[in-house]
Amino acid sequence: MPATDRIDFEREFEQLVHELRALPAAAPEHVRERVRALGEPVQPATFWNRVPVIPWRRSLLVLAPVCVLGLVTAAVIHGVLNSSPTPEALVRAVPGAAGGTERSTPEDQQVFGAAKPSPSVPFPSLPTPTAGRLQDYEAWMTLRVKDVDALSDQTNEAMRAVRSYGGYVVSFV
Repeated sequence: MPATDRIDFEREFEQLVHELRALPAAAPEHVRERVRALGEPVQPATFWNRVPVIPWRRSLLVLAPVCVLGLVTAAVIHGVLNSSPTPEALVRAVPGAAGGTERSTPEDQQVFGAAKPSPSVPFPSLPTPTAGRLQDYEAWMTLRVKDVDALSDQTNEAMRAVRSYGGYVVSFV
């Protein structure tokens, strides 16, 4: 764009701005009075206008901990209500003299998977499990053998001993 065209453009722009500023900018008073008389339009009240709307992200900040607290509470209540065994499970009625009942556990009955001691196993016996209570026993065994030929025999003997007590072998190291 040449310099002369630019000067003409700026002069025309200044004239246009001067003419626009000379025009009356205010509305006549009678128009203003009519607009004021109309007033604001009344919006009908809706349900969402009456209830404050909570953004979903903010509601998650409240609902997530409430749900976790509810689950933990339910788990605790379930654990408390179901943790103690019923009296029927603890007492085994055995017909006795005078129509009474006795607490007993027959010697030949296994309690919670405990095995009867085997006379063929040279290991000391395990503690007797308490009737009506589940108990977890863990044991570790280390074998040292003279040579590789005796390894298989000693391993098999150890596995037989573990199985005779109702256990199982987890791993060999």
